[in-house]
Amino acid sequence: MGYMEDSAQQRKQRQFLDAVEHSVHDINHEVIHAVLPRMDKTTFMKMARSVAQIRIKYIAATAAALASGEAPSPQQAAQLKQLREQFEESRTGFDALKRAISRGYIDVGD
Repeated sequence: MGYMEDSAQQRKQRQFLDAVEHSVHDINHEVIHAVLPRMDKTTFMKMARSVAQIRIKYIAATAAALASGEAPSPQQAAQLKQLREQFEESRTGFDALKRAISRGYIDVGD
C-alpha cells in the first residue's frame, strides 16, 4: 500500500470515528437527558457534601482502626471495607455525573 492509499485510509478511519463519536454523544444525551434533564447548583452541592461526608466516615474509621498501631480486627476490617466501598461508589457516581454535565448530557441551571 502506497503513501496516498495509507493517507486515504487514515482519513476514512478518522471520519468514521468522528461520525461514531458524534452518534454516541447523541445517544448519551438522549438517554441521560430523558432521566435527568436538569441539574441545579443547590442539588449538585448537596451531592458533593454527601460524598465528602461519606469520605470522612471512611477516613475517621480508618484512623480509629489504625491508631493503636495494631492491625485492624476482622470486624474493623469488614467495617472499613464497607465504608471504602460506599465512598468509592459515591465518588465514582459523582464523577460520572460531573462528566455527564461537562459533556452536555444534562442541562444546568442556577
